[in-house]
Amino acid sequence: MEELGGQAYVGLKPSCALSYTVETLLAGAGVEPETLYRADELDMVAGLVSAGFGVSLLPKTLGVRNYPMAWVHVTDPASELTVGAVWKKDRQLTPVCEVFLDFIRERYGSGTAE
Repeated sequence: MEELGGQAYVGLKPSCALSYTVETLLAGAGVEPETLYRADELDMVAGLVSAGFGVSLLPKTLGVRNYPMAWVHVTDPASELTVGAVWKKDRQLTPVCEVFLDFIRERYGSGTAE
């Protein structure tokens, strides 16, 4: 994390929910990168980083991991991000939702009781 300090940084706009998590992580590490640009989407950030405009702190999602960038694993426990899925218990889910939830359960486990 310390290596990001003073580096040309491409971040996310505050309107992106992930921005708060990343900014909190940087502040907790006492890191103040030199922010050059803030984008609305992860793809835009990844595109700018892969074009050489700076560095960033991004989750390695399916969409952005295909950009030609060097990835460095952050081992700080605070950098873990938990994502959840919620739905109304008394509502019938669409077949597409059921397939999606089955995929999540198969790939990641259910996490908690339903």
